[in-house]
Amino acid sequence: MRASHRLFLMMVSAIPLSAMQAQTPAAPPKRPPVIAMAVRASLFHVQPTVEQQTKIKAIVAQQRPRLVVVRDSMKPWAEKLRVARQQHDTAAAREARVALRRGRLAIASVTRQTLLQIRPELTATQQAQFDTNLQRVKPALTRFVRRGRRPG
Repeated sequence: MRASHRLFLMMVSAIPLSAMQAQTPAAPPKRPPVIAMAVRASLFHVQPTVEQQTKIKAIVAQQRPRLVVVRDSMKPWAEKLRVARQQHDTAAAREARVALRRGRLAIASVTRQTLLQIRPELTATQQAQFDTNLQRVKPALTRFVRRGRRPG
């Protein structure tokens, strides 16, 4: 056995088993809110000025309390859905999914209103790029409401 292998085995055997088990996997990174992703995607290649950026941030900050209210109203339904799935209660799960979809629809509605408020803050050439980007954002918002499901 090579000396490097022996050294490695000695180091590994010196580590207590409890220390190896104590390591927990890192939590997955938290996704940014839907409104932030939609604004970023719609401003792709737009390059707003510092003044425009401040106005855009103010518009998003103005909408944030509405989103918090909707998100907080959705939390009990998410818990009801989880419990209904564990108990194999199809009717309760369906009711919770419908309520969650209504909440996601409200979030998408606030996001669309925010994007409509941002557009006038841009110049004509920026608006053209913004409109092009918006064509990609709209289907993404629809998928968010449906949770990736296709119509039908």
